[in-house]
Amino acid sequence: MTNRTGGERLSLLDTPLPDAFDLRVVTIAAGGRRGFDRAEWHDRLVVVERGTVEVECLSGQRRRFGRGAVLTLSGLALRALHNPGEQPALLAGVSRAAASQRRPPVSSHVVNVAPDRARKVQDSARGVGQTTADDRRRQTQGPVVDRATDPLRVEGLAPDNATQAGALLAASHADYPSFRHLFPDPERRRRALLPFMTATARDAAAHARAMVAYDDGGILGVALWMPPGAFPLSAARKARMTPALLRTALAAPPAFAAFARVGARLEKAHPERRSWYLLALGVHPRAQRRGVGTRLVTPVLALADDAGLPCYLQTSDPANVDYYQRFGFEVTQPAIPVLPDGPHYIGMTRPPRRPSV
Repeated sequence: MTNRTGGERLSLLDTPLPDAFDLRVVTIAAGGRRGFDRAEWHDRLVVVERGTVEVECLSGQRRRFGRGAVLTLSGLALRALHNPGEQPALLAGVSRAAASQRRPPVSSHVVNVAPDRARKVQDSARGVGQTTADDRRRQTQGPVVDRATDPLRVEGLAPDNATQAGALLAASHADYPSFRHLFPDPERRRRALLPFMTATARDAAAHARAMVAYDDGGILGVALWMPPGAFPLSAARKARMTPALLRTALAAPPAFAAFARVGARLEKAHPERRSWYLLALGVHPRAQRRGVGTRLVTPVLALADDAGLPCYLQTSDPANVDYYQRFGFEVTQPAIPVLPDGPHYIGMTRPPRRPSV
């Protein structure tokens, strides 16, 4: 599922995030031109966050991309990036980390950007909860891991790093049944999902519990958890998401009304009892079967158990049911009707467990 074939090919994001990267943020002055820095942007994801950019290829071909465009640009194809507009254009992207100075994927370097735009890492994730019950560990934590040698790390996601998390979530949900139904065209689906997932990740990082898993090779997974009282979103939080929703609407105007109805019906189906809500979980394809999802899910399961609270999730993919049953979730809503002619959602609940002593 890739359009990145080298040469002068330019495409929207349709591949996993790069193996090792740092975040770069660049502004191009109005009417300005920035020479292509192969070390900075080579084969990397670039998001047009503001304004318009014009990509100049070595052949002389030029293409314009506006706000919300997500580009994968080949370092062999580009000559320069131009800003044909009257306002500065803002680009956020990633580049391969230098081998001698490799950083975690949530670190950043900022170029020509005010200091308050610097991306920072928030180290706030709690470690996996401990218990003496072997059966509980097998069901919720997976195999025993030697943390001294395990390269996988889990950290809290800062709101300013939401672009990376949103890109991974958008890519990992590209084949999600409900999204395929709402946005049949793959290109429109990607353009619609990216701003929505990014805004959702930013909101969760600021008001809930958002975690990212990574190793020396790059970002591997993202989990967005809503604690009791954080969902449904308040009017103020919904208002802050409006610009992102407008970008989703512009990406796929005919489908946006149905997309909004799905969100409203899922919100209505949410149980009244106070619970932790797993809003989204995405794992990089190269990290499958490495326990990434387990490391992102089990910390909150432990928190919920300690507080005597259930956990809840909704999925439109029946294949996910078996996966979540491993953690103790059971189907409590077999068919949440959200679309008259589309896939139903399945509601799953995990009751709290008493830690064994």
